[in-house]
Amino acid sequence: MKRFVRTWCLAAGAATLLAAAVPASLLADAQGLDTTQKTHMREILHRVQQVLRSNYFDATYKGIDLKAHFKAVQDKVDAASSPNMAYALIAQSLLDLNDSHTFFIPPMRPEKYDYGWEMQMIGDDPVVIAVRPGSDAEAKGLKPGDKLLRVEQFLPTRKDLWKLQYAYYMLAPRNSVRVIAQSPGGQPRELELKTKVTMGERVIQLHLDMEDGGLGDEYRQTTERINRAVMLDDIALWKLASFSFEPRDADAVFDAVTRGAQSLVLDMRGNPGGCVKTLEAIAARFFEADMRIAELKGRRNMKPTATRKRKNPFTGKVVLLVDAGSASAAEVLARVMQIEKRGIVIGDRSAGSVMQSLTMGGALEGVEGFIPFEVSVTNADLIMKDGNSLEHVGVTPDELVLPTGADLAAGRDPVLARAVAVHGGTLDAASAGRLFPVIWK
Repeated sequence: MKRFVRTWCLAAGAATLLAAAVPASLLADAQGLDTTQKTHMREILHRVQQVLRSNYFDATYKGIDLKAHFKAVQDKVDAASSPNMAYALIAQSLLDLNDSHTFFIPPMRPEKYDYGWEMQMIGDDPVVIAVRPGSDAEAKGLKPGDKLLRVEQFLPTRKDLWKLQYAYYMLAPRNSVRVIAQSPGGQPRELELKTKVTMGERVIQLHLDMEDGGLGDEYRQTTERINRAVMLDDIALWKLASFSFEPRDADAVFDAVTRGAQSLVLDMRGNPGGCVKTLEAIAARFFEADMRIAELKGRRNMKPTATRKRKNPFTGKVVLLVDAGSASAAEVLARVMQIEKRGIVIGDRSAGSVMQSLTMGGALEGVEGFIPFEVSVTNADLIMKDGNSLEHVGVTPDELVLPTGADLAAGRDPVLARAVAVHGGTLDAASAGRLFPVIWK
């Protein structure tokens, strides 16, 4: 299944950060790779190169000489001090392309890491947006609305926040993270936040679900969890957390959300994207005729992403909410609604992570069973009807509305409140902040 989904990825010049982001505890007492490990890493790197060479949308590979590039990476992998460092080097081999949808997915770990807090860019500031009740982060005094002045040795920016997210969530999870946080009106304070680590099954079974894109349980959420809705008089408020649900369910969800509504607030803040067909199915409900969403630019001829006319399109007014966590399919929908003058976009500039990708897998036979790994590779750039790509650019809202640190600390949502006001409704920011609480996984 083709996907528009933002996962964790890295940009050019990130090699130092990526290497530094691998926890020292994982490298301690490393003696280098043994013969079996070295063979495994070479096989993985070969598969990565093979997938990239055969599928990447740009036949010039952005000017990179693949043969020389992967030869240099192979030499570094052979000399790696540990498997974790080898994985980091393999990851970097793709991240040098500076492509949001081309990255390495290493073998799954048996442990589950729960940091207990989430951060996001708001404007140009890295800010804590949620803290899990009962977590070490809560016990140490970290609060929503706290600005992060440092995460380990790094100052997150819009350009490179996802470097940390890729490293800490997918490549090399940490047992603790040291931050310097500052509450609104307060002084900076240094905190060491312990991660909750839960052990799972030691034997990792081979389970490569290619139709689902292979991104694991994190993206196999239920339709009910992804979609939450509230009716405020005749204004429907729809919290669409992801496009990673079955396209065949889109019409039923849309009808349930908009039944009886004269206007709609579509809240896609924090939505990382998902299934192309689900995007097309939802977008179709806003238009009364077939419509092209974007052209696909790749090495092969591909049909454009487009909608097909559905019965009973929604003709009411639409406000769409986006922020720096809105990526890929969420950005595409927001932008097409802008271009077609079908809706107003409110919030913050979106992530600028918009490509079409394929996920292809491989597996090595280890002592305890098969060890699966995967490669996400961009097979097309999306060119919108205005002739532009959203990659590294994002969607600029028609109206910039940002929550302050004080808003987040108090649980207020002025962005959602503003969207309701645009539709002529009344909803104060405090009440808006209680409508869609964080669902912790």
